Amino acid sequence: EINSSNEFSNSKISVVAVNTDTEEDKWIDFVTENELDWIHLADISIKSPFRELYDIRQTPKVYILDKDLTIIAKHIGVDQIHQVLSNHQSDL
Repeated sequence: EINSSNEFSNSKISVVAVNTDTEEDKWIDFVTENELDWIHLADISIKSPFRELYDIRQTPKVYILDKDLTIIAKHIGVDQIHQVLSNHQSDL
């Protein structure tokens, strides 16, 4: 499920989605159609080196950080997010 409304919605968890596509209309349509209530970032004109800095070769690329901004999970599948959040809820 893509929608962010779940048991974690009242916690201090924030989802930041970084668009890697260069087609702005396609990205906006996807966010709107899926009602994604997240923080959304994009580099439509490819001016930022974030793809190289964070090893973004394919998406989705998932990083989960704790309240101190320490990475507690990375390179996990979307299907693993719920389990990681459940296991680390006190750290977030």
